[in-house]
Amino acid sequence: MDLRKLRHVLVLAEELNFARAAMSLHLTQPALSRSIRALEDELGCQLFDRDGQGVRITPVGRQVAERARALLMDARSLQQEVDMMLRREVGHVRMGSGPLPLAALLPPVMAELAREHPRLRVEIENHSAAVLMQMLLDGVIEFFVADLSAFGEDSRIATRRLAEENIRAYCRANHPLVGRPVVRPKDLLDYPILSGRRPAESEDSLARYFGLETARPLPMHLISDFVPLLISVTLESDAVLLAVNTAVRAELDGGSLVALNLSPPLDRVFDIGIVSLAGWTLSPAAEWLIERLHSVASKAADRHCA
Repeated sequence: MDLRKLRHVLVLAEELNFARAAMSLHLTQPALSRSIRALEDELGCQLFDRDGQGVRITPVGRQVAERARALLMDARSLQQEVDMMLRREVGHVRMGSGPLPLAALLPPVMAELAREHPRLRVEIENHSAAVLMQMLLDGVIEFFVADLSAFGEDSRIATRRLAEENIRAYCRANHPLVGRPVVRPKDLLDYPILSGRRPAESEDSLARYFGLETARPLPMHLISDFVPLLISVTLESDAVLLAVNTAVRAELDGGSLVALNLSPPLDRVFDIGIVSLAGWTLSPAAEWLIERLHSVASKAADRHCA
């Protein structure tokens, strides 16, 4: 049903005069008459009685006018709500994140969101890439941030790269390895090694890097997706943390953690990116979040290069 015709009925019901109603609607009187007649034909009933004495609304017409008023108010409210969503004044986003983006990229974005768009609601699911992928396919989340190297070619998803970083080795500022011009991979094996969870396919390459037999697992003291825990243990012990620069940026800036000069460098790359459903339109709030994540990742990359 055409909302424009319902508005015509509502105005005519208020004026009970075609000339005044047409003027209020900025229509010609014949155009208004055709609109009312078309709606009456569509509904199969008379909404207004016309005679030489004027216009009278019928009982059915009165009911239609009352419903038209409610529908038009709902339509205006809907338009206002959409406008507010487009301006990111309201909205609800449910997204996912792996541990590194959650610890490194999302805090500044969430702080900006709280300052500039306090009425936006964001829910963040923190899981492994496999779990987040299933949540995306099930429609539970709009998008997630994770290591893109965990995903091969898949026509169901679309990816956008945020940042690409090499894994490096970090330790506390007064660690015994600090000050050495070059640190060999085997030197790290004398100390507890910490890292986040790694894809199974990376185990063999890491074993080769440390000069171990590929069938032998890499001796890890602690494997966790909780980045603050890994950093805390590294700061309070002689452990060596395998991570990317973004994850420990604050500690590096403060001088409490130091990057070791590994030779040869680790060849493991952490490819942080956005994963969403292919061909699906994201909400304005989700697009804003992705835009801000791009900005934070770019600034982090610039600082790392500097």
